[in-house]
Amino acid sequence: VYAYDFLPTKKHRIIHDQSIADLYMDSNNDGTSHGIWLSASRHGFRCTFDDTPAAYKYCGANVQIGNGANKGLDFSGYDTLRLKIQYTGESSLVRIYFRNFVQEYSDAGDPNTTKYMRSIIPARELNTQQLIVPIQQFTLADWWIRDKDVPAELAYPEFNNIVHFGIDFPYPIVAGNHDVLIESVTLEGALISRENWYLSVLATWLMLLTLHIIRQFLRYQKATNLREGGHGKANSSLSRLEKVMTIFSEPSTVESVKGTINRRNCQKVVSQLMERNFWPGTGLILLNVDYFETLKNKTNSTDINPI
Repeated sequence: VYAYDFLPTKKHRIIHDQSIADLYMDSNNDGTSHGIWLSASRHGFRCTFDDTPAAYKYCGANVQIGNGANKGLDFSGYDTLRLKIQYTGESSLVRIYFRNFVQEYSDAGDPNTTKYMRSIIPARELNTQQLIVPIQQFTLADWWIRDKDVPAELAYPEFNNIVHFGIDFPYPIVAGNHDVLIESVTLEGALISRENWYLSVLATWLMLLTLHIIRQFLRYQKATNLREGGHGKANSSLSRLEKVMTIFSEPSTVESVKGTINRRNCQKVVSQLMERNFWPGTGLILLNVDYFETLKNKTNSTDINPI
């Protein structure tokens, strides 16, 4: 969260070598105020006011943004205006302004119908290394709202289609020369809003938590499968062992030396014959040789075997 203040910012230079700028003055309308450029780059100008009484005096510089008519640039994502302007003169105030084209009531052929937002700056603050002006400091001019009869629901600053930026001098006008040298005018704003940044941080934590839960579940499932596999192998081994034990636990029915059936097997055969009723027409001879081993040892013969 605290990292937001260290994120890089986006910037837009309003004044540059390719800027299209012009001067305006009341001498173009039978007034007495004059303006001239002080440099070929049109980054410096002079306004001269005399002490002749007049209802309204004006002189200033206007910079075109976009096509300067109805297609400007969207500055709504910026929150700060950084100025490096040198001023020489006796005025205590300097005015900077933006004009925004509004589709509902602005006329592309009449710049005065564009929404006029201005900020009044003490002149002494301009001769510093850099002046920072918050965009929220710009307000709609009262005279513009009155002259254009703007409805209350539209009487608010807008920066989504800026077509002009300008510098001039507000009332009361002080007679004499007023020199302005514009070094730089730059808009600055966050790449991402603070609200969106917080939402992205929260979403990242939720995603990491979800991945951790999934990972733990897979590890648990794997461990369970391994345990079940071990139990299966143990059960298989136990089953084979039980079969072997069954074989060895059954009574022997064959003589281990000669492979002939013994008395237990004979009893089994007799029982099967009795169960199947095979006795009619059947005869059974049983011979029992006593002292077989003694006889075999005395005769020392390997051809004598038990029946």
